[in-house]
Amino acid sequence: MNSNVVYFSPTGGTKAIAELIINDLNSQVFDMTVSVLPSFFNEDDIVFFLVPVYGGRIPKPVYERMKLMHGNNTPAVVIAVYGNHAVGDALLEMKELAKDCGFNVFAAGEMIAPHSLDKSYGAGRPDASDKAKFKEFVDKVMAATSFKEITVPGNKKYKPYVGVPVRPVVIRKNCMGCGICSETCPTNAVYLVQGRNSDVSKTELLKCISCMHCITVCASDARRVPLAEKAAIHAALAKNASGRKEPKFYL
Repeated sequence: MNSNVVYFSPTGGTKAIAELIINDLNSQVFDMTVSVLPSFFNEDDIVFFLVPVYGGRIPKPVYERMKLMHGNNTPAVVIAVYGNHAVGDALLEMKELAKDCGFNVFAAGEMIAPHSLDKSYGAGRPDASDKAKFKEFVDKVMAATSFKEITVPGNKKYKPYVGVPVRPVVIRKNCMGCGICSETCPTNAVYLVQGRNSDVSKTELLKCISCMHCITVCASDARRVPLAEKAAIHAALAKNASGRKEPKFYL
């Protein structure tokens, strides 16, 4: 079967796990973080979909970009990547979305990566143990001869998206106006305005999904989460994101 990997990864955590498949299987790659072209798959393909978990849901932009992914009862695997907090309904949500796009989801998994809002949670993941378990799962997926639709945890009455009151601020003196944050923002929320000495990036708050991509790609440390908000996030995550969570697989 032809292996294909489709992922959404604003801060690179989901991409790192996607690359475990890509490098092992020499897969065709579709990065839908910023945009994606219409793509068609058939029954001879197998497609791995990897998405991060935001508050127990999949990111809103994934819906728009998945509309361009067309399957023909194509065998598929969905992987929810979370920051050691909780998967919530994201795995079920992604399975149902893939099904609506013509894919037959016969396997699924939950993997851990550093939390996008506080990388001390899930730090160092996936580690050697995670990678070994994941490879064993992928090997079983590729050896499968039956593609019966599976059941995954979650509630179809998805909870509403909860807006995270975290918006990166711009350190004006550091901003070089290079435009990398605006050019690659997954929701086109970042734009440049003319500053006194150069262009400076700004954020359209209604479009921002607090994905932290702009902080990740900024080479001049011009975008940051305010210290008070960072402390509040760390405290809020402490209850459920502390301690080690293990990968889970459904096949």
